[in-house]
Amino acid sequence: DMPLARRVLLASVIEAQRQGPRGFRDEFALCCGAFGFAYADVRWPARLYHGSADSLVAGESARWLRSELRRGLGDAAAVELVEERGGTHNGMVFASLRRSLQAIARDVAAAAGRPAP
Repeated sequence: DMPLARRVLLASVIEAQRQGPRGFRDEFALCCGAFGFAYADVRWPARLYHGSADSLVAGESARWLRSELRRGLGDAAAVELVEERGGTHNGMVFASLRRSLQAIARDVAAAAGRPAP
């Protein structure tokens, strides 16, 4: 039986191809094009995730992005980089999903002035 992560990735690729070349073009534009702002202009805390076995995005790139976001915010603690040992580019969603959702729940609770779940 195919593991869940593999099935989800396969379904994603099939869906992207079903939409024709426009889907790939749009994805490429989102990933590689200019966003219309500098990362240092972002004024909101961020949590980044990167896998040490990512063959598409170098760890140096993740650390650079963290640095740019911190520079804009002027607060090193406002931008967290979670580096998952052995995590791959596509596997990061599954490797850290629970931890990511728990962190988001804590952030939302804190913003609402409620106890963390």
